[in-house]
Amino acid sequence: VTVGTERDLVGLSVDLAVVPDADGFVMAPNYRAAEDGLRTIARAVLAAGRGGGRRAVVQTLQPDHPAVVALRRGDAIEFLGDEARRRAALGFPPGGEVMVVEASGLPAERRDQLTEVIGGRAVVHGPTIVDDTARWYVQGPDLRAAKVVVRPLVGEWREAGVRIRVDADPIDL
Repeated sequence: VTVGTERDLVGLSVDLAVVPDADGFVMAPNYRAAEDGLRTIARAVLAAGRGGGRRAVVQTLQPDHPAVVALRRGDAIEFLGDEARRRAALGFPPGGEVMVVEASGLPAERRDQLTEVIGGRAVVHGPTIVDDTARWYVQGPDLRAAKVVVRPLVGEWREAGVRIRVDADPIDL
């Protein structure tokens, strides 16, 4: 019996692969969850290989979820096309762009500056405040213009001693 994580799948060959709670992979709270979940589950299933009594068991409460259907079919092309269209309709990559800006130590009276600078170039959500860190989520079909106007503001904040993190196309939101 081998119990492991995604990291342990490299080079693994087993007679029976079991994926408990596949729903946790495909329903995680991020816009890439279904695609990432399908990839991870498929890697686990492939560890069992083919033939000779080798099997895979995938536990799910949603056997009709598009990612699970694609896994059963062994063909993800239709799923990935549908997923790309769904994300584009919501403004997520690859049909749109996202950026996260975090500022630690930014005075409260300066928290509106990011939204003001970006103006109508993108949609700015936030800030969300946790402890002394303000976090904005910026979304739009093309963030080039927003990035150009944010750069000088970020420099200004850094010069004032604010710790800044800008993450274009973040993996985790």
